[in-house]
Amino acid sequence: MGAAGGQWAAGGSKDMSLQDIIKRRQQADFVGREERLIEFRTNLGLPVVDRRFLFNIHGDAGVGKTFLMNQLRRIAEQHGAFCGYIDESSYGVPEALASLAADLAQGGARLTRFERRYAAYRRRRHELDADPDTPAGLSETFTKGALQVGLHSAKMLPILGVAAEVVDVAAAAEQIDRLRVFVGQKFRNHDDAQLVLSPAEALTPVFLEDLCTLAKRKTVALFFDTYERTEWFLDTWLLDLFAARYGDLPADLVITVAGRSALDGNHWTSYHSIIADVPLTSFTDAEGRTFLARQNVTGDRVVEVILQLSGRLPLLVAMLAEGRPDNPADVGDRTGDAVERFLKWEPDGRRRATALAGALPRRLNEDVLAAACDADDDRSELFEWLRTQPFLAETAGVWQYHDVVRMPMLRLQRNRSPQRWRKQHRRLVEYYRTERAALGLSDDNGWLDTTWQDYHLEETYHALCADSAAALPDALNHAVFALSDSTPTARRWVDTMVAAGRDSDSRLVQTWGERLTRILPDEHSDEIAFLTALIDYAELEPAAYEKALQLRGDEHRLSGQFDQALADFERALELDQESPKALAGRGEVYRLMNRYDHALADFTRAIELDPQYVWAIASRAYLHWRMGRHEVALADFTRAINLNPGYHWSITLRGDMYRRLGRSERTLALAQRTGGFDVNDAFTILGRGEVFWLMGRYEEALSEFNRIIEREPNFSRAISNRAETYFLMGRYDHAVIDLDRAIELDPGSSFPQYLRGVVLVAQGHADRGYLDIQEAVVLAQREMRDEPAEVLHSCHLAIYRAALGDWAEARELLLDFLGQSQTPWFATHALFDLRELSQLPGVSQQRVQELIRLVEQHGVAED
Repeated sequence: MGAAGGQWAAGGSKDMSLQDIIKRRQQADFVGREERLIEFRTNLGLPVVDRRFLFNIHGDAGVGKTFLMNQLRRIAEQHGAFCGYIDESSYGVPEALASLAADLAQGGARLTRFERRYAAYRRRRHELDADPDTPAGLSETFTKGALQVGLHSAKMLPILGVAAEVVDVAAAAEQIDRLRVFVGQKFRNHDDAQLVLSPAEALTPVFLEDLCTLAKRKTVALFFDTYERTEWFLDTWLLDLFAARYGDLPADLVITVAGRSALDGNHWTSYHSIIADVPLTSFTDAEGRTFLARQNVTGDRVVEVILQLSGRLPLLVAMLAEGRPDNPADVGDRTGDAVERFLKWEPDGRRRATALAGALPRRLNEDVLAAACDADDDRSELFEWLRTQPFLAETAGVWQYHDVVRMPMLRLQRNRSPQRWRKQHRRLVEYYRTERAALGLSDDNGWLDTTWQDYHLEETYHALCADSAAALPDALNHAVFALSDSTPTARRWVDTMVAAGRDSDSRLVQTWGERLTRILPDEHSDEIAFLTALIDYAELEPAAYEKALQLRGDEHRLSGQFDQALADFERALELDQESPKALAGRGEVYRLMNRYDHALADFTRAIELDPQYVWAIASRAYLHWRMGRHEVALADFTRAINLNPGYHWSITLRGDMYRRLGRSERTLALAQRTGGFDVNDAFTILGRGEVFWLMGRYEEALSEFNRIIEREPNFSRAISNRAETYFLMGRYDHAVIDLDRAIELDPGSSFPQYLRGVVLVAQGHADRGYLDIQEAVVLAQREMRDEPAEVLHSCHLAIYRAALGDWAEARELLLDFLGQSQTPWFATHALFDLRELSQLPGVSQQRVQELIRLVEQHGVAED
């Protein structure tokens, strides 16, 4: 690494621009890394098949990683490459991709498709977060990756980041499925739902498509700085890129990663052949002397003292050389004294004060500098001067001090004048508070806005630095609301507390920050432990305390720990007995615990307190349906839709209610005419096709299923439904083709396996067919074990047993199914399956009719 040469004193050529000065210093003073520059430049000139595609810069703070990365970027730009850069300011893959795209755009390389898709993601997330009818706990579930679900899969992947011990997996899976349905029906198409449910998975392929387009024109160079702070989410993503999980990478691509440590060999071993290892250390003695000579520091004793006191750390060598000392006594001590010597050599008092004040904010621009040093008259001149200094670097459009220099500058100011320290930080608090207020957002809406969040973070940082004891309670209260927004937001908040504690030398703040950091280390964070620490030890104000209890109640509920969830909501209600959200939250827990009367009372009270609370109304409707009160459920679903015509969850379930009550014609009309409902949505098309199917209108059902499969060729449920339709129409060859595909896509699902067996028997391949039906029995038993709350599994197993001639067991399973279902639609479903079974060649029609009569005695057939 090198540093800026020249003196701090004013002067120089009047004909040179600031950019000329910076570029000249960067190129002239780059010492000890020439071989790395040559290696990178040579690599760009090689045929792509011979290149290294990943440069891994690593070394301690102050050795010049960022400086080297900037030089490599300059070389890439000279080569004509499109360049994108990110640092630790990103807290997740979507934000990192957006930052790379923005930087590429600065160089004229627009990722047009990605930009549109990312803008859609931000809009959809905002709509979801701002929707008062979003089910409780949904946002937190998304941020933990709990809903990695697409239309092509009918199953829910495991919930991540929750307690290992789950009390009721089936009930938890049921509510997660309700949340998935809410998202699937809130947005108008599958792509938007996937964008919200799995943003990294949805955005990365589009990002790669645009990169490939760029790479057809020029080399693409991507730079990942301060990797030690982003590795927790970027490392797996990068590995997935190289493993082609999201599609092919362009061959004309070079990635540079810079961090404290080398990439983990346990993860990256298989990519050794494409990685160029770039370890950076302090200057060698010869490199240090060469650098000093270029600064006109040549006295033997002065050189020896500088090299000794700096430890040959490039940044400190540069700082100690900046004043061109000619006397060893003028050099000073390592780090702290080096900063003081460095400042002493600047004769202009305003500049000395500016250099110190500029270290107080974590990110710098001209306005922030003016707030820090109260120098409005000269702020442009002083800021332009400050930008030429060796310890200030611009990354992604933001100016920052190097930590090796900033830390001693902060310590110097804190120790020299505590009163001035507090005064300057309070000015910065006021600056950021004013900027935040100027956005005109309430706190509730502000948490949904990234700019508002950024101002709030910096305001809190400076408040903690100014008076840690007074500001800590507010910081802990706001940590609750940060988590309510998302886990990455909470992590940013905690990182800010750690930084403020360190920079202000407040052990109390730093201890709190470190404690919370240990709880939120990566994407598998434990939100329950995070909230517990705040609830039990933070002495939260009532609003934050109640919010924390509600959030923890949601987390306990989502992880199936219903007793703990109940306790949290009851504690929240002790604070506010008339909190609609706490009542509805407790009601949902009661529902999951099958305590329906208690659930109904809570939902009803929540609705009395807030008659516009659509989620509570729809939840009560769902509860009525579970209790068999179908007409009352319909009334509540209708009320929810009248309050919010775009509330797709209610629309879908109301349609389902009509279907399950046997009113197929009403369901079809609803699916086709309901205002605010997208008739082209895949879920809608699927439901409409199933209605045609149950009504025996097979050609129309086939048309609907074809529409879905054209859009979603891997949607196994639609493929299976089409196969069943082909079977009912006697088109066995087409049915087998579809069933082979459905089984390939979802090999754990029993019904496609059973149906293929039935079709094969119908085609005269009885041996193969009955083997399939036997396999379906095994799969159904596994489904019943894994998903005990899904009563249809016992219905299916009964049908499979009947197909194999096990009539007594089939009868017992069917009785068990009918005893659990308690709703007419389940009986209708069983009748439909039994009538299909009657088409199996060789099956006892008398036995099938006995089972049909059994169902009709216990349930209600279709109208």
